[in-house]
Amino acid sequence: MKKLKGKDARLKQIIKNIQGQTIVYVGRKDSAETRARKIAELTDKEINNSDLNDLIKYIEKNISKEWRLINCLLSGVAFHHAGIPKYIQTEIVELFNSGVINTIVCTPTLTEGVNTTAKNVVFYDTTKADIDLTGFEVKNIVGRSGRFGQHFVGRAIFLEEHVDQDNIDEINYPIFDHEKIPDEDYFQIDMEDLGTEGRNQKERILRQVDELNIPLSLLKKNKYIPFENQLELIEHFRSNRALKSRLQIKSGLPEKQQVDVIIELVHEVLFSSSDRKEAWTTANLSRLVKYQIYFNPSIKKLILEHDAVREDTRIRNVLELVYRYFEFSFPKYLNAFENIFNFVYSDTLSLALMSTHLQYGNDEKYNILLTDAGVPRSIISHLSKHLEGLDTISSIRNMIESKPSILKGLTNIELKMLSKRI
Repeated sequence: MKKLKGKDARLKQIIKNIQGQTIVYVGRKDSAETRARKIAELTDKEINNSDLNDLIKYIEKNISKEWRLINCLLSGVAFHHAGIPKYIQTEIVELFNSGVINTIVCTPTLTEGVNTTAKNVVFYDTTKADIDLTGFEVKNIVGRSGRFGQHFVGRAIFLEEHVDQDNIDEINYPIFDHEKIPDEDYFQIDMEDLGTEGRNQKERILRQVDELNIPLSLLKKNKYIPFENQLELIEHFRSNRALKSRLQIKSGLPEKQQVDVIIELVHEVLFSSSDRKEAWTTANLSRLVKYQIYFNPSIKKLILEHDAVREDTRIRNVLELVYRYFEFSFPKYLNAFENIFNFVYSDTLSLALMSTHLQYGNDEKYNILLTDAGVPRSIISHLSKHLEGLDTISSIRNMIESKPSILKGLTNIELKMLSKRI
């Protein structure tokens, strides 16, 4: 705690005295929000800009009036991390590049491939998810300053010791470092690409798989799922034959009790350690998964369903739930669950519709197309009654062009978001 207070004091001193737009790099989402708030408190000036005001009104309407981001934006400060919807990330970067926002506190989501008009990069941390940044990563983040032809020289300031960005002799690829390779990755690597110890390890795993009578093709299909977790689920199914009849899905979506069983096994058996979060119990996840696949709620409604005490915590957790777990993590786990279930029971269980409803809220083609294009849910919901049966982006565009009245009721920023994406 003493170290953090010291860094916060130095950060405030730098922000007060530095000239030019600034990116502050931190290693964690919660830290980004906290540092942004502390920087915003340094100014009593409130920015009045139409584009900024439009973004704030959008956030108030569709996420929460209490989100900490709003007060930060009013002070010309923003935070930027993977838990923020991409369409809001885009607006933040545009406001920064146009000079409305002066400081962004960010995690690696902004520093990996996004160019900005930043003059300065301040390293509050030199870690990423509690792992030290490599010299290559430091150099990449420093490269965010002095971009877009705005500045010839960018400035990098470090608040703690770091790897020398100019001393980068080599980049190590884990695929050749057998001691770092997870067991499941051995199924994807040819023997000739491994050293002696790596070949021995792969042979040991293959013998284990053969003794358990598990086809290698099954494990290859589930390449993103920890090997030991797959074995545990296979053994669980083999020891609980009654699950075959309990999980017979009569219609497209599983029943509520079946969802409870599926989510319990997915969360407690298949989930990797990096995907497990203290904020989410199995019961909470199952409750919100059911809410999502049966009712397709708005982000705002999902936040209201969260039981955390602090509003910012509820928002952060729900945004991560939707944009990380519903859209990415759960579909891969459900696919692995389906593969293993069908192998053990020689069955044809399909969780494809459940996965689609998790990712998109429903299985309407227009909804899937617009969501994949990055159109916010609020806009899709507004247009939905006019788009039924449309199955291409061009047909959606043609509908809007032929009947512009269907856009009535969308705000300026929503119209801008839509036009950018279709």
